[in-house]
Amino acid sequence: MDRAVTREPIWHKCSICHNATFEKLDQFQQHLFEVHSRKKDSQYFCEYNSNGNCFMWNGKNSNESDYKKHIVHDHAFRSIPCLTTYRKTSDSKRPTNEWNFYSASQSLATVLNDPRRPRSKDFFTKIWGDKFTDTCPISPPQHLPVIRPQHFQTYLKRIAKRHKKHVELEEKRDKQDYPAEVLQQFPNLRLSKSTDKVIYDLSEVPSIFLEPHFDLSKHETFFAVFPNIFLTSDTSTHVNVSTANIRISDKSIQEKLSHYLDTVEVKIAQQVSSKSEAFFHTMTSHDTLMEQIRQSIQLTKDLRCRIRQVDEKVVSKSMTILKNNTIILNHSNVIDKLKLMATVYHTQTTIQVLLSAADYVAALDLIYTTKDLLSKELSGVHCFRHLTSELNEIIKMIDALMAGEFERCSSADLNRPLVGTCTEVLEKDKLYSILMGMLRRKNWAFLEAYNKECVAAISAAIKKSVIDIVSNSDVDHQVNQSSSLESYLHCLTANEWLSMLEDCSYTLSLLLRRIKAGYIIMLHALNVSAKKLNCHNENTIDLEEPSFDSNLSEEDYFKVKSKLTNLLNSVTKYAVEKYAQLVTKRSSANFLNNAESEQVNGNTEQFNGDEESSNYCLSDQNQLLRLSDCIKQLSDSYVEVCSNQDIGFKILQTAMQSEANNFIKKFHTEKINKLQLLLDSENWRQKVVPSEFQHLVEYIQNTGQFSMPKLLSPKTSTKPAQMLMVNDESFAVVGTILLLIQMVTEYCTKADEINLAAQSLLRYVCDILREYNSRSYYLVLQAKAISNRTGLKKITCTNLVLSLRALQLLLWIMPFIQTHFSRFLDENQVSTIINRVKNDITKHIKDIQDKLHDIIKQIIMQQMSNWEAKPPIPSKSFQNICKHICKLHEAIASILPKTQIQYLYRQIHITFKEILHECINKMDNTNNDGPLRGIVSSELMFYIKSLESIDALPKDEMALQSMNDIWNENFSTNNVKKIQFLKGVTV
Repeated sequence: MDRAVTREPIWHKCSICHNATFEKLDQFQQHLFEVHSRKKDSQYFCEYNSNGNCFMWNGKNSNESDYKKHIVHDHAFRSIPCLTTYRKTSDSKRPTNEWNFYSASQSLATVLNDPRRPRSKDFFTKIWGDKFTDTCPISPPQHLPVIRPQHFQTYLKRIAKRHKKHVELEEKRDKQDYPAEVLQQFPNLRLSKSTDKVIYDLSEVPSIFLEPHFDLSKHETFFAVFPNIFLTSDTSTHVNVSTANIRISDKSIQEKLSHYLDTVEVKIAQQVSSKSEAFFHTMTSHDTLMEQIRQSIQLTKDLRCRIRQVDEKVVSKSMTILKNNTIILNHSNVIDKLKLMATVYHTQTTIQVLLSAADYVAALDLIYTTKDLLSKELSGVHCFRHLTSELNEIIKMIDALMAGEFERCSSADLNRPLVGTCTEVLEKDKLYSILMGMLRRKNWAFLEAYNKECVAAISAAIKKSVIDIVSNSDVDHQVNQSSSLESYLHCLTANEWLSMLEDCSYTLSLLLRRIKAGYIIMLHALNVSAKKLNCHNENTIDLEEPSFDSNLSEEDYFKVKSKLTNLLNSVTKYAVEKYAQLVTKRSSANFLNNAESEQVNGNTEQFNGDEESSNYCLSDQNQLLRLSDCIKQLSDSYVEVCSNQDIGFKILQTAMQSEANNFIKKFHTEKINKLQLLLDSENWRQKVVPSEFQHLVEYIQNTGQFSMPKLLSPKTSTKPAQMLMVNDESFAVVGTILLLIQMVTEYCTKADEINLAAQSLLRYVCDILREYNSRSYYLVLQAKAISNRTGLKKITCTNLVLSLRALQLLLWIMPFIQTHFSRFLDENQVSTIINRVKNDITKHIKDIQDKLHDIIKQIIMQQMSNWEAKPPIPSKSFQNICKHICKLHEAIASILPKTQIQYLYRQIHITFKEILHECINKMDNTNNDGPLRGIVSSELMFYIKSLESIDALPKDEMALQSMNDIWNENFSTNNVKKIQFLKGVTV
């Protein structure tokens, strides 16, 4: 009985995660690695245990591979000891895998020095044997399938028949009999069953007879064959060989040698008999083979003879001709090689001639051709061993020469006088040759060099324009040559500044066209180098194409083309940026000067500062239009040069818009200051309307435009009107509102003329309307207009109504303003801005109407507080109330339209009924048909007649029956609803 250990797989299911099952070992291994392990400081700790700590794993100095080996060794399989029984058999049938000394898997030193195993105290108490250490079973391969006997069943079934047939053939061959003639000569062959199994035993024959160098003439060999030969003599000390008495047992030796001979003959016969078939076959075909050999020898001799004859008669002369032809060809090659060497010898001289003619492409082509010849056809020529290095130095010299010549040509082209309209490149053939040479050398330095030259030319052109304007100015500007560009700009007047901008616009436009011409030549050279030349390309120019084959790759072509496009875009952008700086720097300097003057001298002295700095500002709109023309000229040139880019156009538009905004800001400041002065001196009395204002309003009403042509303006002045007629509605106006409408017209006209400033103009026109609204509220409703300057002692209802009509006139003109600016700006944006101002003005109008209503309400409440329902009738209170109502009508009847008068008096009427209802409720009213009702009815009749006398309300609303609701208890609730309804009505 043997003890064995088997390994049972337990990796099909996780012992901790009960719902985790696996089909392969690597899935189980990956699960433990991801779920039941922990990594800390690049070390792995196993947690595959019920308490979260694996006692079989020591994580010191462990990596991922060690941890996965631990999973396979300790967690994937389980060791199961078992007993294997076998029957006691002989030694040949006993199992051969019993454990012995050589079956040990580990030595003692290995076990003791294993750092992964703990040092047990009872280590040496174990019994020494095959179980002294735990065996380390080799885990089954994870990536190989399990092969079972069933996998071979198909193969075995297919090969079984072939194998059976093979065995039968082998047995039949073993039973093959010898030929009859062989068996007659060697009868002993019948005893052996198989000739292949005959054992040739020659142990009876001494080995000396079987040696390949057996020779009896040798002394040693002879005495070895005849060992019984001995020597005898009469004397015992000296022996004479020639006289020795030799005794030989002839019979025994003869028998022994005969026996040896018979044995060898028998073995030979057996050997011959085993190969008898092949032997007799050989002997049978020997004669035939010999005959065939003789025939073959004869045929060979005949063939050689014929070949010799052909060689002598046909081949030799032809070969001689070919040999001579080869000699001639070799001599020609030598002569060509010598000519080529002579040409190469004069290469440097030719290169100097080409460089003197500025033909860099041909020089480089010659150099590259010569280098190719030296590396191939003239390789190894001793006299040219230094020529390659000399050519490399010449190439470096040509690179430096081309770079210098390119800078000189580009500088001469860009820095020539900017006059006329010629934009052709100077020495374009030479520049084209230089570019082709640099492209052949794959040297892209010309892009950076041209960029620097363009930037320098632009800066020089701008500075020259500024200096020319300063030098030609009649004003003594205290500047010198070392002054900065900003110093020159700050000392220019507005007209000088515009002249400078016009000159800069012209020079920069011409310079940009020259840069575009250089760009076209560079692009043409690039297309030719890359064989991308297209006859339909607009940038194609008439230049001589090079004779060499270009080696510019597709990648290099697109790379250089991208850089060339970026060069043109960056240079043009730089030009427009510098020009935009000329426009904006002067404005910013003006802004700083104004700010300093405001801080130092205050608001009063700011106007003086503006007058002093007027040289730095655009004085009128014509100067702004001149600036717009300058920027438009440069913008057109920019679009012509860079048609696929718009960033420069946007920069110029931004600069123009900034200057336009500054101009509009100054214009707005003047208008705001003027409006404030007008409002501060306004006495809020009705003014006559000049005819030009009436014509302006009619033109706006009919056409919706504000720019009134001069042809439509009245040629002769007519008498001013008392009212301003708008849509058959008369407006009694104050003088300020007429001037405000004129200002609004100017704002809208500016928007037509300066479209870039439309955004600012819309904002400013809303600001001036908002300024009028807030200022008039402050002066009228808050009674701040009462002063000696205006001559007002108090704010009357007439003043309030005039302010109301002025605001309503603004509400009438605002839709026209919105429509006008919607042509330049987004309609939603304009509507949002205008609606905010509308809301403010509408609220102001409502406050004025409430103020008028409150004035009468206070009078009614004051009079009704002393009223008693007793004679005389009408009472003093009702007389005073009707008096003030009639006075109010006299004050507003000529100003407000009838609908608005009815709206106001309807509110007053409702308020009067409400107050009267409250007074009646305070009295002891037990019987409505008593004396109280009669007295109140008499009072109301007087009140109604007073209203009828001024015709403030419709007759149906002034009937006595309409006053009966004052006796109802819910009169107050109904009255509140009526007031709310009237407040919601749009006037």
